[in-house]
Amino acid sequence: MRILVVSALLGSACSGPFGEPQMLGGISVSAEDLNAGHEKYILYCYACHGENGDGQGPASAYLRPPPRNFKDGIFKFAGVPAGELPHDDHLVNLVRRGLTGTAMLPWDVPEVELKKIIHYIKTFSPRWQNEKPGTPVEASADPFQGQTQAAVEHGKKIYHATAQCARCHPSYISKPELASLTKEV
Repeated sequence: MRILVVSALLGSACSGPFGEPQMLGGISVSAEDLNAGHEKYILYCYACHGENGDGQGPASAYLRPPPRNFKDGIFKFAGVPAGELPHDDHLVNLVRRGLTGTAMLPWDVPEVELKKIIHYIKTFSPRWQNEKPGTPVEASADPFQGQTQAAVEHGKKIYHATAQCARCHPSYISKPELASLTKEV
């Protein structure tokens, strides 16, 4: 009898940190999927995002910008208006494509494993227990369709004056043009 109890305890202890399903983003996720997601998260994500999903993994001190803190439940570039939770498809695409200019490179994680990792990541923030993903952003029609020169001029103004990218990045126009653009803003 004692052997059976010990075996049962060891078997349940080895299965992972989740014993019950959880509601995350409005869907029920099985404990089995969350435990599998935890295992794969440690394999693929832990080094940067940390054991607790706080962006404090062993490699994080060397990364600029720092890795995403999943505890906040805030995601950029996620296909929904700012502040809303992303849909799983957007998170899958983000992992597949990576984020240019960051240490988040494209990852070729098998689809089944990736979906479980995404479900596990949701356990870090209580937002996923109380909220559902937001409304996807729809791309509008090209406002400069057939107006290439107007688009170039508008882009020049945004780059050099409005967003002031030229403060850190190269200026692609002459000094008189730059002075003229910055006076308009």
